[in-house]
Amino acid sequence: VGSSSMDIRMEVVDAAGRECLVSHFLFVARNPFTQTSQRVNPLRVESAEDREMFEERGQWAAARKARAQAQRGDASVVGKGEEGAAERRERWIADIMDKSQVAQDMPALVPSGWVWAHDTAHENILMCQPQQRNMAGRIFGGFLMRRAFELAFSTCYAFAGTRPAFLLVDDITFRRPVDVGDLLRLKSHVLHVEHKYNPGPPWLGAQTASHAVVHVAVTAFVVQPEKPSSHVTNTFQFRFAVDNNAKPLKAVLPSSFAEA
Repeated sequence: VGSSSMDIRMEVVDAAGRECLVSHFLFVARNPFTQTSQRVNPLRVESAEDREMFEERGQWAAARKARAQAQRGDASVVGKGEEGAAERRERWIADIMDKSQVAQDMPALVPSGWVWAHDTAHENILMCQPQQRNMAGRIFGGFLMRRAFELAFSTCYAFAGTRPAFLLVDDITFRRPVDVGDLLRLKSHVLHVEHKYNPGPPWLGAQTASHAVVHVAVTAFVVQPEKPSSHVTNTFQFRFAVDNNAKPLKAVLPSSFAEA
């Protein structure tokens, strides 16, 4: 618990007591009259287990704030661990863009088994209705998450050629509110494919000792044709597991640094 935020953990277990799902939800308290942050009651941490979880989520929250500030251009707040992750990401982007450049300049010499990221793209567009609003009169965030998940799942399904199994939500950002009557455009594409040499999660039901992890990104835009204007409201990143028994998945190459 922060001054006006709550980090809530939810666990789902089966009848045998085995852990099936762990989710963390971050809620922010808002005053409905002043539209400002609302202080919440502090949390009393008593047991050693609770204290360990409290400290762990506190470190996660600090790292999350550092990433957000770094994305806004304040690099001075990034810690050593974040710097290392950023360096590894830059090296990975440089490597994948080298392969992409070869594919663009000499496509006949590139081995088969890959596809451009933009060729995996799908999108839909919808009008936001009054029944989808929350208590504040805006479009409910859960509705946006559900539509983004459905598009990401369908994108992975169409890419893999076999039904995927959901693994986890990498990241979700809410940049701007979405209002009733807004024209909402959702665009998705496959970011990356990882090949794992194990059966994967039990709910995948893989028949082989390997599976693939497919990373899918979804971006939500509010478009206003009368102006005209278009701005990003939300970004979503999901991971899905796919059984490699059906057929090996193709590698995904970005055609630009923005896609990488």
